[in-house]
Amino acid sequence: MCRHLWNVIQGNQSSIWVRWIAHNHLRHKSVWAVDVKGGSWGWRKLLRLRSAVLPYIDLKIGDGESFSLWHDPWHSLGPLIQRFPCGPSRTNIPAAATLSTVIVDGAWRWPLITDMECIEIIHVLPTIHNGSDSILWRGATSLRRLSMIYSGVRDLR
Repeated sequence: MCRHLWNVIQGNQSSIWVRWIAHNHLRHKSVWAVDVKGGSWGWRKLLRLRSAVLPYIDLKIGDGESFSLWHDPWHSLGPLIQRFPCGPSRTNIPAAATLSTVIVDGAWRWPLITDMECIEIIHVLPTIHNGSDSILWRGATSLRRLSMIYSGVRDLR
């Protein structure tokens, strides 16, 4: 199941199954933004695994075109929409915005944020790397890591 979720998270377009999932379940949303309600038992189970695999995933920010500003877990605070539900309206940045909205010439360029709650967003921003965005699996070859992931996933049953 983790392998299937990994393929969905990466948007592996070479997989017919991932393309089907993107068309029928994601519908132009991030896998992190989809509600667990609805869909088949297998789809709901896959979505419940997100929290178990998140600690083992790194979102490497490049041009910001691939990551949702509000819904993807690129920030150390996690998906910003969960922490700041009113963030899009208070910052005047649309809920559908990508990170490229606040990245200009490889540097962070946030609009003036006057809302005291949302100001926390810009205090600790991750590094921007050259190139396009990428998603990396942390320590995939470590047997100890794999057993930790298995333990976390097993508890979700």
